[in-house]
Amino acid sequence: MASLLKLLGAVIAKQMVSERNVGSSSYRLLTLRILTFIGLSLPSIASVGAAEQALVFMNGTWIGEGYMLTLDTDRMQGNQRADLPFQREPLLLRNVSAKMVVFDIGTSRFIGLFDRDNLTLTGLSFDRNIRLRRVKP
Repeated sequence: MASLLKLLGAVIAKQMVSERNVGSSSYRLLTLRILTFIGLSLPSIASVGAAEQALVFMNGTWIGEGYMLTLDTDRMQGNQRADLPFQREPLLLRNVSAKMVVFDIGTSRFIGLFDRDNLTLTGLSFDRNIRLRRVKP
């Protein structure tokens, strides 16, 4: 975030030093573009911080109620098939809100409520919530 603000500050300062452009339409256009970029980026920057925290508490193998889920957040891969323990599919975070995470593994979408070493999991393929516990390495 600090490097982004430094970069934007340098661009604005460089443009402001050039006095001949201050009244021009190119200066106004540049200023509008920068402000639009900042306005669109700030929510994304905040969600990046939440996503980073989610990656830490999601990582691991979770088992319970006849179900197994492996979340490898270092490589952004997951597995939901106990019969194929080394098969991995892409892990994609859709939404992060405190300890609740909406994520996809391959084509399957899940909603997980993480509480330390406990996970309450639901998804379209489940008819109820499933409670899982993290397996200690």
